[in-house]
Amino acid sequence: MTEVCIDLTYGNGWTVREIGYEPTIKIDLNPKFPDVIKADFRNLPFPSNFADEIVFDPPFKYLRKGSREWQKKSLGKSGNELNDWGSFQSLQDMLSSLTLAFAEIRRILKTNGHCLFKWGGDRLSFKRVIAFSQMNLVDSIIRQSMGGKTLKVGWFVLEK
Repeated sequence: MTEVCIDLTYGNGWTVREIGYEPTIKIDLNPKFPDVIKADFRNLPFPSNFADEIVFDPPFKYLRKGSREWQKKSLGKSGNELNDWGSFQSLQDMLSSLTLAFAEIRRILKTNGHCLFKWGGDRLSFKRVIAFSQMNLVDSIIRQSMGGKTLKVGWFVLEK
């Protein structure tokens, strides 16, 4: 039986390079490819107990002070990366979105299914975000740098 692996935030497909394989189902709020389903990770169009594995790489950032100026400085260049990576409107939006997303992940994952979750948290700690998941932490890989920049980013394996 073929395993069902769903990437909830496919975007430009960058995650495939990091995890090393293509998901069987790709979704994104703003699909850039014809084989990507338009869907919101807070309200997934799949039945309960459907997926064996989920890949979830949500935005790490949220808007502050009602401006995108801080993000432009934080990300560099013109801030166009925001169009690809997205952001939450506020800390409250981030918290409620992650809570809804993890409820959906738990709903559609099969028993003992796994969620590969990526987080880069200077705004919200790894520990706090993992607590939102209400899943068991099985493994993690934390990188202190990426592309020559000092940045704390981690991949977490969570089990339902």
